[in-house]
Amino acid sequence: MRKTNQYPDFTGDRCQSYLIDPMDREIVDFAIKLGKPLVVEGEPGCGKTQLAHAIAEDLGIKDGPKIVPVKSTSRANDLLYRYNALGRLQDSQSKHEAQINKAAQAYNYVELEFLGKAIQQGEPSVVLIDEIDKADIDFADDLLYVIENFKFQITEIPENSHQEAMDQTQLGHWIEGPEQGFKPIVIFTSNRSKPLSKPFLRRCFYLELNFPNKESMLVDIVNANLAKLATEKEVITLETISKELIEAAVKSFLEIRKEAINSNVAKVPATAELIDWVHVLHLRNIKAEDLTNSNPPYWRLLFKLGEDLKLLQPSLLPK
Repeated sequence: MRKTNQYPDFTGDRCQSYLIDPMDREIVDFAIKLGKPLVVEGEPGCGKTQLAHAIAEDLGIKDGPKIVPVKSTSRANDLLYRYNALGRLQDSQSKHEAQINKAAQAYNYVELEFLGKAIQQGEPSVVLIDEIDKADIDFADDLLYVIENFKFQITEIPENSHQEAMDQTQLGHWIEGPEQGFKPIVIFTSNRSKPLSKPFLRRCFYLELNFPNKESMLVDIVNANLAKLATEKEVITLETISKELIEAAVKSFLEIRKEAINSNVAKVPATAELIDWVHVLHLRNIKAEDLTNSNPPYWRLLFKLGEDLKLLQPSLLPK
């Protein structure tokens, strides 16, 4: 597999609905060029997952990113391959000779997962390992060799069966990509619920995404996303949304978000909630001037938890 990747430059210009800070864009581009995994941290809703989609779109990877959600029970091998031990046991107890013969070889029960496939195939790809901080700290550390070498071991296939397994299934004791293949672009996201180990971080590039608190950037983000929604989902009504409404909604949203942070709500509204709110305001024919007071229409839609709404009642009364 190539020591460096031959992907085109990541410019961010080919993404329809994702706007990225120039400095952040360079960090992403360097990670891709050097074949390094990228750790992306930030509060929920700041665009971490969307970044993976933007990278795939910008680089012309038509399948988009392969997204692997991490659970508290996840193990490193879950990203690479799955071994069907139960199926092998059942076949070994079968009365049919074909099933018994199949059970004699472990490689018949191995199936690659997203990251394992991406490494083996060597095609341009983006793999998003989402919310890595949910797993035990050993999860990230167990990936150190893999992310440094883009090579991994299938321990269930004995080393002395490697060539036979490769001939039969293209899965051997060791899996690595073709010599002239592409390394997958690997992105790890974290909500910072627990720290990642220093050895793991040393092998990655790091990017912190902050919520865009500038009105102008939020206006651009809303415009880009609603334009994409109008095109892809054929939401014709969005074609007539006014510039004044979007600008007023963003200004009002930032005030509400500030109040939410000061009130210590559990789920602070982010860009996804803002975009939906603007869409609703437009559907209800709300005017920009209706958003100049401290009690904007349908503000409750920005929040997902009843407890958060109770915290905000003293300052924002629902309509």
